[in-house]
Amino acid sequence: MKAEETDIKSIIEGTKQYVIPLYQRAYVWDKKNWKTFWDDISELCEPESNETHFFGSFVTMPIEKETEVDEFLLIDGQQRLTTIFVLLATLRDKEKTLKKEIEGKYFFYDVDNNDSFKLLPTKLQGDRDCFEQIIRAEKCTIDNRIKECSVFFSQQVAKTKVELKTLKRKIIQALRVVHLKLEKGDDPYKIFESLNAKGAELSQADLIRNHLFMRISEKPEESYDAHWEPMEQKLKGSLSEYLRHFLMKDSSNVKKNEVYFTLKKRIDGLKTREEVVDLLKDLAKFAAFYEKLLYPDRETNPKIRERLSRLNQIGFTIAYPFLLKIYDDYESQQSISEDQLTEIIDLLENFSVRRSICKLPTYRLNLIFPSLCKKSSKSSDFVDSVKIELSKKQYPSNLQFFEDFKTAPLYNGGSKARQKTKLILGRLASFENKEPVNVDPSEITIEHIMPQKLTPDWEKTLGEDCKKIHETLVNTIGNLTLSERKLEKLAFSERQEILKDSNPGLNGSIAKVEQWDENAIKKRADCLAKIALKIWPYFGKKQTDSDFSSSGMTGKKPIAVIMMGDYHAVSSWRDVMQTTLEILIDIDTKLFDEIIDKFPQYVAWENKFRCSRQLSNGAHIEININAQGIYNLCREVIELSGLSSSDWQVELIQ
Repeated sequence: MKAEETDIKSIIEGTKQYVIPLYQRAYVWDKKNWKTFWDDISELCEPESNETHFFGSFVTMPIEKETEVDEFLLIDGQQRLTTIFVLLATLRDKEKTLKKEIEGKYFFYDVDNNDSFKLLPTKLQGDRDCFEQIIRAEKCTIDNRIKECSVFFSQQVAKTKVELKTLKRKIIQALRVVHLKLEKGDDPYKIFESLNAKGAELSQADLIRNHLFMRISEKPEESYDAHWEPMEQKLKGSLSEYLRHFLMKDSSNVKKNEVYFTLKKRIDGLKTREEVVDLLKDLAKFAAFYEKLLYPDRETNPKIRERLSRLNQIGFTIAYPFLLKIYDDYESQQSISEDQLTEIIDLLENFSVRRSICKLPTYRLNLIFPSLCKKSSKSSDFVDSVKIELSKKQYPSNLQFFEDFKTAPLYNGGSKARQKTKLILGRLASFENKEPVNVDPSEITIEHIMPQKLTPDWEKTLGEDCKKIHETLVNTIGNLTLSERKLEKLAFSERQEILKDSNPGLNGSIAKVEQWDENAIKKRADCLAKIALKIWPYFGKKQTDSDFSSSGMTGKKPIAVIMMGDYHAVSSWRDVMQTTLEILIDIDTKLFDEIIDKFPQYVAWENKFRCSRQLSNGAHIEININAQGIYNLCREVIELSGLSSSDWQVELIQ
């Protein structure tokens, strides 16, 4: 690597072309960056100023081709160099006397060919097309950051008092840069990766794209056009989350900030370019399935589309890794039929709605679906095995669901909670109807029968305990409905008139009462809860064995803890206890506080034990416990975590 301090003129003059490699991001500078740059240039243009301004580094690597043009990969500096070109284009457009010099010296390496661009941005987000339109002085037809940059500088140049020739000269001569020229044997990607920390943060998807196309060095644009760009267009801002779910379909839990490192490890394990391209093709294939999860209207099968729409409305994205795997089996016609796929989606909706109504915690659900992905869909009893596994994961009983359905405040919470409530109301309204009820937010809204704010008339209707009754029942299912008209300012009789002919399954009881009071609301809630039991029926076993206790551990030596399929070697029962707790700490830090609250005699932050060990998070555990005691304690901790008995096992030798 060679480094030299120089100016912009030496960078862009001559028969050169800078190609921005595909492993770089799109152009991301924004108004804050442009203003800073403009202010710096303007300051350099002040009368009698002979100062220079350091403008950062440019890292280039020669492309070995037999051409008359010196071609370079622009490893670092694309944001700055693109901005300079756009500003020079603005000066050219405003000052015609600069046209010949700017285009002949700086824009094109062949003055007779306006396709001979000295800078070639990537095709990401239309950057190359937009840039080329601006450099050719054509009207820009693509809305992106480069176009915004051009508009910004046009506004600044239009109102500046600085002579434009002076501006041009300062850009070319007064901006000082460090030019690092890589040589054969230097790793351009590693250098780019280390320099990136100084710029705008890359998303996990950006980093993966970078690493993939660094490995696909031969004809990278061909693979980009065929596989990556269509995937990016389909998923847009959801691409990083898709990559996380893609990894999790292989039965491992991947945190959001670990997507890049996890997939990078997989990429680095591939030996040939062809293997890397195959992985890219696999990503593109599963992206087509993920697109249908995000946008169910793109699924052509009406039965599946309807169910995906409901699951999408619920926002049950945590099941997406599992659904990716199932979708692949269905699309490839290997093992999952249409009926099995629809039944599985129904199970997921059932599981989500029941748990949501019963206010069960969601932060442990990320442990459930990676383990479900391990189940073989080729098994004849696959759907039944999914039922069994889900029923073990704090799946509410009929009694719990029935009682909570009547009393849960469903209208409380943000837009996502209300979206789920609209689905629930829509499903109740559609029950035993041939056609589903329209829940389009532009056409129908959730309405309260008893209003959200008490009026004197309503206080009279509710009686002496009106405030308590109102507070307890106003946002519950018995008082909510769907309507195409707003009910807020209407009397109850007017509300009845509007609702009597709509959705009889949902509103039938409203038209039959003389007044809407505590008794009417509770009676309607009871009727709707009975319907809910039919829409989301209990699919667990009638009798479940929740007793995790066991016997006979004394005298047996543990050699491993097998947790969620991962093997952890141990040499004692004390190791079993420590290993189990360490794994749970890594999976879910919130869970550990619950463990301390429930088992203070065994786990605590302060060391109050006779014989103890310290965990990685600083807590202490009592290890003066016999084998049977440790086994039983671990089983209880596993139950508390929401995992099943099959997710935690100890391998023993006699």
